[in-house]
Amino acid sequence: RDPLEKAMSMATPFKDDLTDLLEQAELVIASLARLESLRHQILEMNQTTVSEIRSYSHPPAAVHRVMSATFLLLGNQESDISDWKSLQALMGKTGQDSLKRRVQLCEQNNITMDRALKAKLLLDGLDLDVVRDVSAGAAAFYIWVKG
Repeated sequence: RDPLEKAMSMATPFKDDLTDLLEQAELVIASLARLESLRHQILEMNQTTVSEIRSYSHPPAAVHRVMSATFLLLGNQESDISDWKSLQALMGKTGQDSLKRRVQLCEQNNITMDRALKAKLLLDGLDLDVVRDVSAGAAAFYIWVKG
């Protein structure tokens, strides 16, 4: 964020020529700040919340879809997230492979457009209220995925 802000201030004398680019840069800065805020919400999440999500033997469809989208954005293959048991195993990992740590280390520019579109498709038809009604923890991941 800081290098982008510095570049914007250096470009100010050329504002008339660069208006569109400066507006785009401001949107990117706002988006990055929002993503950082969402990341902190996940990091501040109690491990009990992840355990609650993981404890479902047959999760509500909304929870399954949200967690599939989450792990897809984190770099897992579709074959790794095809069933709930696989997702439970991923949520149960600790240390460097823990879900919260992976979210912390996730860089937006490492997410391919293909993955982003697939994650978006997984969430089609869901909204925050629907997800929150079945799981407050899954709602935090929903917000993060929607970014």
